Amino acid sequence: MKAISIIKPITVTPAMVATDVPAGDYADYAAGTTYAAGARVVYANGIYQSLQAANTGHTPDVSTAWWVFVSVINQLKLFDLVNSSQTAKANAMTYTVRPGAVVTGLAAVNLTSVTGIRVRMVSDAYGTVFDRTITRGRRPPGAGWWSWYYGRRTESLSSYFVDLPSFADAVIIVDFTGLADMAVGTLLMGTVSSWGIGVKSGLALGIRDFSKKEANEFADLVLTKRGFSSKEQLDLVLAAEEVDSFYSLLKSLRATPCLWICSGRYGAATLYGYYQDFEILITYFATSECSLSLESLT
Repeated sequence: MKAISIIKPITVTPAMVATDVPAGDYADYAAGTTYAAGARVVYANGIYQSLQAANTGHTPDVSTAWWVFVSVINQLKLFDLVNSSQTAKANAMTYTVRPGAVVTGLAAVNLTSVTGIRVRMVSDAYGTVFDRTITRGRRPPGAGWWSWYYGRRTESLSSYFVDLPSFADAVIIVDFTGLADMAVGTLLMGTVSSWGIGVKSGLALGIRDFSKKEANEFADLVLTKRGFSSKEQLDLVLAAEEVDSFYSLLKSLRATPCLWICSGRYGAATLYGYYQDFEILITYFATSECSLSLESLT
């Protein structure tokens, strides 16, 4: 059995961030320009689409009859807490963040064609206090020579660091390297806490599928593939001294996306999302059990 670790994120604002990812997805909004229906502009780090023709002098973030918000700009998608959106840049990109708070954990989630991640922490007072690189490979589907040579290899969707030193005056530099279609869904920074004596055997993994299955007028079943979220059900054994603190933490994390690391063996048991519900059963004098249901962001 292994305790679970939770990375509770801090809010990263554009003012904290410097990067080599270009800012321009579309042209900036200009009040004197007339926009056609469907035209897109950038305003206040967001992308907006015009809903009507002859769109002049309507500020995007307040004129909801004229503009609809599409997403944040590519440069900032990895901080928008929407895991399905990705910041894309071919081969390499760097983010320098000054959080202004203690950060002891960092995770990159929903990764596409990322082959390496380097994380550095540079303190104003002490210089470089952390420098580590993860080399990400593509894994065979199983053991044995056939899988090694002929099996379809897959890449892990997430990588994380849970042992950053505690320096509130530091900047954090994250370098991503990868292929031409490299993209990152979420870059999560926050504090790490570990809980429990261990997760009991019987941890359950699954998905919630948002695809549509409908029958047409001829009774043919029409399948429309859509997104999904990962689900996890586990029972965590807690020491008696942890119960009150863990109960308080979970209450504070409601509707808050976190990284939940529930197994060191199974990558699928690491989930970026929220808890649906929990229940703590005071079973014995020295230990208790917490039943926890988790669901990922799509």
